Amino acid sequence: MSTTRKGLKQSKEVREKIRIKVKGHKHSIETLLKMSAAKLGSKYSEETRQKMSTKKNKAVIVTDLHTNIIKEYISQKMAAFALGIGVVTIRKYIYLGKP
Repeated sequence: MSTTRKGLKQSKEVREKIRIKVKGHKHSIETLLKMSAAKLGSKYSEETRQKMSTKKNKAVIVTDLHTNIIKEYISQKMAAFALGIGVVTIRKYIYLGKP
């Protein structure tokens, strides 16, 4: 019999106890230095960087409803910048399926 709790939800009381216990917890300077040293010199492979780039940047197609001009942007951030609106607004339009 496994002792893992994987897949089981904790009660609200338990979650609240854990939240209170870890609230405000900060790593010591020594721990921060150890974590920094562990990552020092490690680099992502070219393949991994390519995967991260393609996952992060998804093309956004915007249609101007007044002129019916269609414009494609390489990312949500670029579309938001060009249109002068926030990235969250772009995400909401995509989620809701609005043109």
